[in-house]
Amino acid sequence: MSLEALKSCALLKNERIKFTNLGEKIPRDTSKSIALGIKEGYIALINGVIAKYAKKIGISPKLIISGGGAKVLSGKIIFPHSYKPNLILEGLLRLSKKGTG
Repeated sequence: MSLEALKSCALLKNERIKFTNLGEKIPRDTSKSIALGIKEGYIALINGVIAKYAKKIGISPKLIISGGGAKVLSGKIIFPHSYKPNLILEGLLRLSKKGTG
């Protein structure tokens, strides 16, 4: 279930769900509980899928993470990875340089 689907739920329409400042071990309100659950779910998903395929191919892949929630998730990914906040822009820049050469 995505964050957007949860936000559309009638009981959560007035909740502000943010992924920052989730330092509490046990959240004390609905929005922090949902945010922590989503964060931990995505971390488990990423680590689980990478572990599965690393085992199948016999090596740990090189991970590059990017996107809106990547910085928040980065500290919990158990595999070596790099965080590229501007990956799309870097790719577009490379393509533009390639086209002018």
